[in-house]
Parts: sequence; C-alpha cells; structure tokens
Amino acid sequence: MFALPPIRFVLPWLCCLALTAHADVSGKVVYIADGDTLTVKTSDNLKYKVRLQGIDAPEQAQAFGNKAKQALAECARGKEAMIESQETDQYGRLLGKVWVDGTDCNLRQLTLGLAWHYKHFAREQTEADRVTYAAAEHAARDEKHGLWADANPTAPWDFRQQENLQKTQDAFKQQWMMHNHRFR
Repeated sequence: MFALPPIRFVLPWLCCLALTAHADVSGKVVYIADGDTLTVKTSDNLKYKVRLQGIDAPEQAQAFGNKAKQALAECARGKEAMIESQETDQYGRLLGKVWVDGTDCNLRQLTLGLAWHYKHFAREQTEADRVTYAAAEHAARDEKHGLWADANPTAPWDFRQQENLQKTQDAFKQQWMMHNHRFR
C-alpha cells in the first residue's frame, strides 16, 4: 500500500506551487525583442522575458514585423510595467498581459492592427479578454489598420511553418547533394 508523506513535507511544496501558479511581475521594460516579446527588469534586478499572451505579432522578417516591434517599444520600452502572468511557455518565458500606465499593451497591438488574436491559445485567456481581443482584431481588420491594409496578410504561425519547411527542405537538399557528390 502507498503511504502518504507527512503533511510537514507536503505543505511547503504546496505553498511554493501556489506562489508560482500566479506570478504577477512588476519592473522596468529594458528590451523589446519583437512585436510580442519583451524583457522586464524588477527592482531585485531579476530579468523576465515576457511573451504577450493572447496575441501573435508578425515575425521580424514579415511585413509589419518591424512596425509591430516599434509599436510595442512605444507602449512599453523604458517604462514601468506590470505583467499579469499565470504561466510560462515552452521557452521559459512568462506568458502575460502587459500593463503600462493603465494601457493593456497586448490589446493595443491588436487595435493598431499589428497582431493577430492568437485564437489557438484563447482558452488560456479570461472570457472578457477573449471577447475584447477578438473584437479588437475584427475592428482593425474592418478599418484596415496596420497589417490588415495588406490584401492577404500571412499569419505568423503560417509564416513560421513555411520557414521551418523551407529549412527542412534546404537541409535535405544539402544532404542529398553531399551524398550524390561522393558517387561521381
């Protein structure tokens, strides 16, 4: 039979788990990586890489990638920010909503037409944020703001998939050429 560990061993672990489950972070935005990723430095000199939750901005190599980065920089760079975060992603970044001077920077990117509402991960948002973010993207599309002025914008997730496919094809081609070169 399996014996449960004494509560004195379990309780500290549960407390730590509870503290990390909802980790709001405040600090100065010290770096903007792209239109949906930034770095915050806390008063304790800890740095957190933050992925703006609920949106996906164009990649740097895409049309509007630089504009998305510039818009996020205008909203947050050098300013005090509060990050509402419940989790980290597979790369160790905090996933969260970035607030600067009462402005939801995630929502601002959508309103300017410089990001997609990331519907694939919408279940991680509150119902209110899901509705608000979807409406902001819809309004930006209708008004042809930012990337929606383009006749056929490519979503970042499609762009990344195409990039990965191209890299795989290039690697395969290189291996094939090296293999066939040996037999000439």
